[in-house]
Amino acid sequence: MLGYNGYLYVVGRRNKGRITFRCKKPPMRRNTVFSERTEHCHAPNIDQLLVIELKNKIKPQALISEESTSKLFYSELKYFPLDAAGQLPPTDALQKTDRRRRQTPKGRRDNRLPYPLKQTIRGENFILHEDNKLIIYTATSNFSVLKTFKHWFADETFKVCSDDFCQMFTLQGLFKAQVIQLVYGLLTGRSKSDYNQSFERIIEEDDFNRVSILTDFKSGTIESIHSIFPSVVHKGTGRTKPQFSIELWNVYDRLISNLPHSNNSIEDWHNAFVHQVSIGHSTSLKLTEKIPVKQSKFEIDIARIRQDHESKPKKTIYRKLDSRITRLITDYGNVNLSEYFKNIAVNVSI
Repeated sequence: MLGYNGYLYVVGRRNKGRITFRCKKPPMRRNTVFSERTEHCHAPNIDQLLVIELKNKIKPQALISEESTSKLFYSELKYFPLDAAGQLPPTDALQKTDRRRRQTPKGRRDNRLPYPLKQTIRGENFILHEDNKLIIYTATSNFSVLKTFKHWFADETFKVCSDDFCQMFTLQGLFKAQVIQLVYGLLTGRSKSDYNQSFERIIEEDDFNRVSILTDFKSGTIESIHSIFPSVVHKGTGRTKPQFSIELWNVYDRLISNLPHSNNSIEDWHNAFVHQVSIGHSTSLKLTEKIPVKQSKFEIDIARIRQDHESKPKKTIYRKLDSRITRLITDYGNVNLSEYFKNIAVNVSI
């Protein structure tokens, strides 16, 4: 389609590399032939051309951008002339047009993932396990990195999962002061047996040298870790009413060892991933499209860390706070208990 001087033209004929355009609203009837060029039988409609230009700007972005269709639409709409607003189709119709361009590849009849979605962007196998109850995404290179990590972190998110699964469970490792995402799993439940199946499948791949695992306070996670990793130090995070043993939620030893004592960085990752998917309770195929994108980013992070690039530092305010708390707890034996609690309380806000 071609726009010129307020008129729309479509391809009328192609002949030996030559293209002939004709008006989209020709005056002729069927079986009527004009040997001479005719004038338009209607007035130009510049406003309609502006609408087509708007669509042509948004459609390519819908294929390559991670933003929602509504964000793409409104970012272009703010420059649209008000005089031509009457020619715009309904907002829902424009957004649906963009969503159709983002169609997820269809699944197979046996409900298995299609082959293109079983690889990372760099062509490495990315599916460790797949059945109706559990899908585990990770690459062989991830396991070689995970094997070197002594301190693991585990967390889950629920909003992005489809109706077929209950949660997306993730496993991270601490690599030179940076938390790296390495294993992603779609689980159908939250019970001990669900987590057991996931952990057992992971440890089948290699002999991992774990020292500690940090999770939140989920009974299924806690019971599974105590069952599968009995010799590992398990720590929980959160500030709810203590319903668990002091050994579980006490982070004194992690502070002494200069280890993260919360899952905040993983929570941030989950929030960012939810925004990237941009659909609540998405399909498994949609998630499988998005996870390799994150995997590609962490492959780059691992390569940079191995090349001795510095990881992103904490904000100065948090570095100073951690430093003060560390100095206070190392001086625990030199002050009385009430003074120690008072000094700690000043530096901790609930």
